[in-house]
Amino acid sequence: MDSTCIVDERTIGTKRIIVKSNRANISLATKIARYTSLSNLVDIMYYHRLYVPNRQNFDDLRETKGLRRYREDIPQIRSFASHNSVLWWNSIENDRRRFLRTCVSCWTMGTVNGDKLDENYLMWKSYAKGNVSCRMETTLGQLLDSITDIPEDIIIEDVVYGDSCQLNNNESLLFHKSRFYALEQELRLVVLSNNAKGTHLTLNVDNLFGNNVDTFKVTLSPFAPPSWYYFLLNGLLDFQKKHKGFIVCQSDILEYKCLTPEDGKALEIFKDYK
Repeated sequence: MDSTCIVDERTIGTKRIIVKSNRANISLATKIARYTSLSNLVDIMYYHRLYVPNRQNFDDLRETKGLRRYREDIPQIRSFASHNSVLWWNSIENDRRRFLRTCVSCWTMGTVNGDKLDENYLMWKSYAKGNVSCRMETTLGQLLDSITDIPEDIIIEDVVYGDSCQLNNNESLLFHKSRFYALEQELRLVVLSNNAKGTHLTLNVDNLFGNNVDTFKVTLSPFAPPSWYYFLLNGLLDFQKKHKGFIVCQSDILEYKCLTPEDGKALEIFKDYK
């Protein structure tokens, strides 16, 4: 790893977090957002932990198998390899498999509009499937300051897109994607753990939510009718009272299919929490 590109480095217990910038504009003040399920937000609010899934559970074949579309090798007639050559190739393949089984949390740096990080309709569609979802927004520094315990070392980098890549082989397995995904503008948090079920980072929610306005912003799914919010507001309101920086709002996109009388009542209540 190129040490000249390291933005931040810190030690938590016996483990390290390294933040590397592959572009000049990445800093601790960079705004980041994650489109995710409501259960992951509840995990943060009530259990004070961030769930980091194993990338083998991702849909993209390039994530689970490598950068190229995976196919079984076709048997070929070849000369007998030496023992040292076999050991060398096995070592490379073992490293490759280990990196493809790390735990990854994907955040977007998206499109910055003034002091705002705009929502993205396609990101909602791709990464917050179904109605029971939300978008969490904070800054890289705020997230880092809230992490109090980690199971393994962590590397955080912005993803490099395109056919060419300046990263080394191991880094490219983690932080390089096809140009077709460039719209994501991803900042990737990689926990060097091969736990097949994923892992958790312990958080200090006081540091994460903070006391400044809009420190941690939660946007609710644009595909859910407003009456859906009835089930959320009581729990979210408690956090708003305790943490000035915890803000919950309705999406500006709003793609629900119809507006019932119950939805109208919910919208009337919800305006007090925008």
